[in-house]
Amino acid sequence: MDIFQVIILSLVESLTEFIPVSSTGHLILTQRLFNWDVPFAFDLIIQLGAFLAVVVYFFPLLKKIIINLFKLIKKWLQKKDKEYQYDEIFYSKLGFLILIASIPSGIIGLILSDSIEKYLQNEFFVALFLLLFSFVMLFADKKAATSTKELKQMDLKSMFKMGLWQILSILPGVSRSGSVISGGLFEGFDRKTSAQLSFLIGLPIIFGGGLKGIYDIAKGNTTLDIPTSYIVIGLIVSFITGFFVIKYLIKYLEKNSLKPFVWYRIILALLIFAILLF
Repeated sequence: MDIFQVIILSLVESLTEFIPVSSTGHLILTQRLFNWDVPFAFDLIIQLGAFLAVVVYFFPLLKKIIINLFKLIKKWLQKKDKEYQYDEIFYSKLGFLILIASIPSGIIGLILSDSIEKYLQNEFFVALFLLLFSFVMLFADKKAATSTKELKQMDLKSMFKMGLWQILSILPGVSRSGSVISGGLFEGFDRKTSAQLSFLIGLPIIFGGGLKGIYDIAKGNTTLDIPTSYIVIGLIVSFITGFFVIKYLIKYLEKNSLKPFVWYRIILALLIFAILLF
């Protein structure tokens, strides 16, 4: 790989990781367009830049989760002060539910990721899942008119269901953020909260994927002929781009719908099918 490939793929990954258009699908299409053959492990490692973007953007919230979780554990172990504060309960609960919601897709991803990479990561299936899930997103977006729940109204049932929706994101073309945002809307959360939860629920998955990419290279399961400095550049590009995508997507969804993303997905899918046929 050369530096041009690294920068282009890092930009594509970070631009599409958080908006509901499928980063995996776009990475596959980009590589086919330029006739590049880049190991999937590179895609996973570059996601760590996006992971860091989420951590930095949500740092105040994540800090509250960690601090209040330790406060709660400390009180429980000391068995003294049973007057738990609201923040201790709320933020500890949020951290716990984020982990619970990430478990289903984490397990399924570990089991099926190699098979999906082998059999489904091609242009046809990217277009197929882009198209099919567009209608799911469109239906979910219609629910937004009656979806008014905010972060403080989360519960185990809703978060676990959103975690189940995230399983669909292992299919190229579906989109992790698109699947979780749709799940959030179906569970009654507003667009902004659904997007926020999609980022938070995705944190363990993105981080785990990055670790898997590093593990595969370290164990020799795949090779990545690229200088370490190039990977660092890719991570920086992914981080910076991802941070601004998160910031402006949340701002956009406060007052706007998912329809522009839905139409983009449909047009792209039909274009891919047309290219494949003709």
